[in-house]
Amino acid sequence: MVTVKLNLTLINQSGDEEFRIDIENSMSFEQMIDMIGIEKESVGMVIKNGRWTPIDCTVEANDKIELFPHLEGG
Repeated sequence: MVTVKLNLTLINQSGDEEFRIDIENSMSFEQMIDMIGIEKESVGMVIKNGRWTPIDCTVEANDKIELFPHLEGG
């Protein structure tokens, strides 16, 4: 099972703050965000198991994913 936590404006896009997705092996990041209803262009940062990871990562069973939108400001 993959746990996906959304932050900030991504919560508004999906309608929920956290998702649990049952997978047996692995899936692409794009497959995962399609399942939860997030646009890839909206994601600015991906944290996988407590570490930054590129947006084109592979998601494995038991991963903990945290997604952040593009951050703005100065």
